[in-house]
Amino acid sequence: MRTRSILLGLTAATVLGGLTWFCAQDKETRGFLATFPTNTDLLTWSQSQRDAAFRAMDRLPILVRSREVLA
Repeated sequence: MRTRSILLGLTAATVLGGLTWFCAQDKETRGFLATFPTNTDLLTWSQSQRDAAFRAMDRLPILVRSREVLA
């Protein structure tokens, strides 16, 4: 019983933390995350998904791989 209560508490805390993070995002990012495209091929995304993804690129590092280039 105690283990079950601990797991339920951890699950609830995780869900609450995720919802808090989601609500802290701006409207555009929340809209993009709600309709996140499952296909990685950029050419098959709708125009609205593509526009939202390009605007959210800096805020969501999962969209693109990047690395720093030293001068």
